[in-house]
Amino acid sequence: MKSSAAELFGRERELAAISALAKGAAAPAALLLEAEPGMGKTTLWRHGQAVARASGIRVLASSPASGETQLSFAALTDVLGATLTDIGSRMPAPQRRALEVALLLDTPGEQAEQRTVLAATLTALRLLADDGPVLLAIDDLQWVDEASVEALTFSVRRLADARVSILATRRLESNRTQRLPFVDALEQRHGDDLQRVGVRPLNADSLHDVIRERLGTTFPHSVMERIANGSGGNPFYALELARALTDQPTPIEPGTSLPLPTSLQESVRRRLSGLSRAGQELLAVVSALSDPKPSTIEAAGCADAVDEALRAGVLEYDSSGRLRFEHPLLASGATTLLPPPARRRMHARLADLVGGEERARHLALSADGPSEDVSIALHEAAEQAAGRGAIGAAAELAEQALRLTPPELRETVQRRMLEAAGYELRHGDTARARGHLEPLLEELPAGPTRAGVLLGLARLREQDAARALELCQQAIAEAGPRDVRAAEAHQLAAEMTMLSGDIPTALDHAALACRLAEAAGDQAILIESLGTLCHYQTYTGAIEPGLLERAVELEQHQPRPSNNYSPREIYGLRLMYGDRLDEARSLLEASYDTAEELGDELDRGALLIHLTQLECRAGNYARAEERARETGVVHQQSRWQTPSALFSAALAGSYLGHVDSARDYAVEGARLAALGGSKVFEVLNLWALGLLELSLGNSEAAHAALADVPAMVDRMGYRNPGVRPVHGDAIEARIAVGGAGAEAMIDDLAERAAAFDHPTIMGMAERCRGLLASHSGDPDAALVHFDRALTQLERSPQPLERGRTLLAMGATLRRAKKRREARAALTQALEIFDMLGTPLWAERAAQELARIPGRTAASTDLTETERRVAELVAQGMSNKEVAARLFVSVRTVEANLSSIYAKLGLRSRSELVGHMSQR
Repeated sequence: MKSSAAELFGRERELAAISALAKGAAAPAALLLEAEPGMGKTTLWRHGQAVARASGIRVLASSPASGETQLSFAALTDVLGATLTDIGSRMPAPQRRALEVALLLDTPGEQAEQRTVLAATLTALRLLADDGPVLLAIDDLQWVDEASVEALTFSVRRLADARVSILATRRLESNRTQRLPFVDALEQRHGDDLQRVGVRPLNADSLHDVIRERLGTTFPHSVMERIANGSGGNPFYALELARALTDQPTPIEPGTSLPLPTSLQESVRRRLSGLSRAGQELLAVVSALSDPKPSTIEAAGCADAVDEALRAGVLEYDSSGRLRFEHPLLASGATTLLPPPARRRMHARLADLVGGEERARHLALSADGPSEDVSIALHEAAEQAAGRGAIGAAAELAEQALRLTPPELRETVQRRMLEAAGYELRHGDTARARGHLEPLLEELPAGPTRAGVLLGLARLREQDAARALELCQQAIAEAGPRDVRAAEAHQLAAEMTMLSGDIPTALDHAALACRLAEAAGDQAILIESLGTLCHYQTYTGAIEPGLLERAVELEQHQPRPSNNYSPREIYGLRLMYGDRLDEARSLLEASYDTAEELGDELDRGALLIHLTQLECRAGNYARAEERARETGVVHQQSRWQTPSALFSAALAGSYLGHVDSARDYAVEGARLAALGGSKVFEVLNLWALGLLELSLGNSEAAHAALADVPAMVDRMGYRNPGVRPVHGDAIEARIAVGGAGAEAMIDDLAERAAAFDHPTIMGMAERCRGLLASHSGDPDAALVHFDRALTQLERSPQPLERGRTLLAMGATLRRAKKRREARAALTQALEIFDMLGTPLWAERAAQELARIPGRTAASTDLTETERRVAELVAQGMSNKEVAARLFVSVRTVEANLSSIYAKLGLRSRSELVGHMSQR
């Protein structure tokens, strides 16, 4: 099975262990990956080999199959068969001969003496380790033939400090683990240093990536959650479930079971068919109950069959004493054990034994057609679920209520279509929400109910802010001033007006929404409207004292089914815009956790965009890229291709040096934003594009992207310079192409930064003054401004800005022929860029260093990273191999090499090799 990058998503813990193994390969280490079949351990094992090979480590690999356990020395042949030509001449003749015979490389039929083969295996591994680090990689230890196990176990116990590291996997079956001699040998050799990592189930987002990569299809988040639960997070099973869903002619209905894939039906049927009729009925009951505790099982009349199911290994007790299936797939199979009439009778019986939401679910599954009583029970259960914040459960229950509402009750059907659409929109199933709302728009007369439909459709058109705003204005007109939907419409109109680029009008809408919500006595809408108002006050800087604090207080005492514009979230954003990043992260991540708990995919997507920006400001670019990837997953599951998600990917990618993809994302994001009238994300995508070009040193392209951006931001009504920090980059690009008009822009930026006491923006403004002075031929004045910038940036939590200032200072010092000071500043800049993992900026610093003539005295002037790069290059590694060994990009290696050459006064790779060998 070919592996892909998608199959490594969500495997951060496992990948970190593999990386540590590769980094420490000069000293012996061992990693054992353990998982049930199909969980992805072989994909990780292959990735480990690729990392090791790229790091210059010799890999000896074997991946035996179950049918090879009787083939003597099959695994040993994989491991050593191709190496004898390299080391055979250095082995004692009897050992070489024995190994050739054992591996069927010579004299078929001749028998090798076992003890000699064991000794020969040990000798071969030691000789290979003498030549360089070795990784012994064995997949599926349980399938290794006995003869190979004996030889490899004998060797592992005696390798001591030989540079042989081990990456192995083993299959776990039903959480029962057999003892393996090879694992015992690893424990003996490595003791507590043996790292055992269980390959964990993947979550719904990571499985989404695997399914999209393999099958080219996506599902709504609600379906992905069911696939994740049904597969137990196993990628193989998830793919099979996804295939079965793709093959269905109609989408799966809420409340119905996932179809069991044909490829798995026989396996599941074989596990279940041996049970008695009573045992099969027990399995159906356990699969139907959300909490199969013993008292409920007994009340259902199935307790006598429990021992039989336990002995068959189909059921087991969890830590709390509840019965559960040994694997979730068995639960899917259990639902088919009873014919439909018997299943309906079972659900009717269970409905009498449970209460609340679960009773409503069983009533739904017991019904054989529309039922007003059952639909009422489901409707009430949906409201209860929404009241406790379970958006996903509310959406499913509301859909079932709609399905079972008698069609002749047309007004009730309409209300339930609107309710279901509202839940599904927040849960990310936009296609199903649209399917309810669009028919209602044509069917309903103008009025408050139809206003609710218009608001739902407006939320579905967020990527088209201009059209969404039109729908909001229509909803305002139809709701009337006294209906709470008028407040809701003004709150949403505020959001769409802001996205359209008119913050003063957005503030008017938000203020009116607050007054209408308060008059209507709707606390939930009031809290959301207060959050909106406070958010846009942060943009302008005209902050009403105490208002956000009041909103936070209200929120703490009011359980809300929506996390949208939560005052806690807005307070976190205000802190982020004010450079208080650690405090902001705490609040925003808490809001993100709430969105996940609520199943609020709409707000989860928005929070991921904020968290991407926060981590970019903090210099945590790998984390920012992960947040941006999650943003893309949420939007793909919601069937949105929004400029906001493209901006997140472009911003993180621009810092990390993903030039082509970041440029493509930014260009497409700006295009879609302009098409949909979203001025905010048009600006942000242009900023990401300009930042990328600026970091590449493409001054003309950077200026082309950024020239109009500051004026666009100002026209929208932004005054707080920390919200959209575009001005500094735009000024820098303008200076690089001539500087016309830059001084006035700098004065304005400095005035705003001082008004808000924003250290990062004040540092940016001073850096821009320094760049302008340097460009005008006044290096002394420039250096004064750079010093002032660095002083301001001592208070800044944004490390890249310090690196960029040192780079500008170093370049000015170099042109002023102050070589020693230039080298010191540029070296500091390069160290910052290298630490942050920003290869494009590192390359620019290295290029400046390379322009400083003269030699330095010794390698002691190298940074730690430069020293490691130099040593690996001197060992004969390519730039790509060095990058893999150090887990940096090739661009970063190239940048460090440029700096090394400049510092040591060298001109070529061969000179570096000679210099390092003399040391």
